[in-house]
Amino acid sequence: MSEPMTRAAALKALELSQPRPTRDEIQDAYRALAARFHPDRAEGQSDDVKRLMREKFEALTEARRALLDAEGDGGRPGAEGAAPDPDAARPRTAEESYNRWGADAEALRHMAEYERYKERRQFEQALAALRAALARHPHDFGLGETEAALLIEMRRAGEGYPKFKEWARRYPELLKNSKYMENLHLIARVSERHAEALAHINSALALEPDVPTFLQHKALTLLALKRGPEADAVIQRLAQLDPHNPLVQERQQYMMVNGTLVHKEKAAGDACVICVILECLFDCL
Repeated sequence: MSEPMTRAAALKALELSQPRPTRDEIQDAYRALAARFHPDRAEGQSDDVKRLMREKFEALTEARRALLDAEGDGGRPGAEGAAPDPDAARPRTAEESYNRWGADAEALRHMAEYERYKERRQFEQALAALRAALARHPHDFGLGETEAALLIEMRRAGEGYPKFKEWARRYPELLKNSKYMENLHLIARVSERHAEALAHINSALALEPDVPTFLQHKALTLLALKRGPEADAVIQRLAQLDPHNPLVQERQQYMMVNGTLVHKEKAAGDACVICVILECLFDCL
């Protein structure tokens, strides 16, 4: 069994300079760092990065618990472990709500289970553990993001889309957050709601018009909607901002034929077939 974390090590882990921080200061420091180092943030990174993020997150959790235990609290929601009142101190903004579960020992246990199940790719069990934490903290936008990402990975984006869209009704400021609009677009696109996906990425572009990734998303959505000329115009704009973008490179292999992008090799092959037919016709005359 490992040695408990010392007070000095816990203060250092949570980047707290004062020797006797209050409970609120401990919780605030934990939430800020947990949002930065949550393992979900390492999605798509190397195994080494994922491991480091997981170890950092675990150290933060241990540091928070060590400091709160020293105050005789331990971060537990009560002697019986009762769920916190979901409407008590209800957050006013998504940012204020983010990862509030980090102050609840029972939710921490559920999220530790979520991490273990997800690492083993036992997605149904991971979802159940995550939703147990979400039931205790229904206003926590960080948990909502995690649920949406997991449902996409489970190929259940159709279920995740309305749930993620609902967060903007709780926190209207999200509609002015380009990252949220991009994520909403991606979930809609994966669930093949292409018209809605286009509206969402247009909202993101209205907030930040020159983000190459947003333009790439829009072009791909327009192609899915079979609106080739519009997609081509977006790709041309993308080429000005990011000439090495894979979509720009891929576009060079296509040509526009009657409003549809057709691969040049296929177009050349079709042209050869037409030439052969014409030659046969003229030879027969």
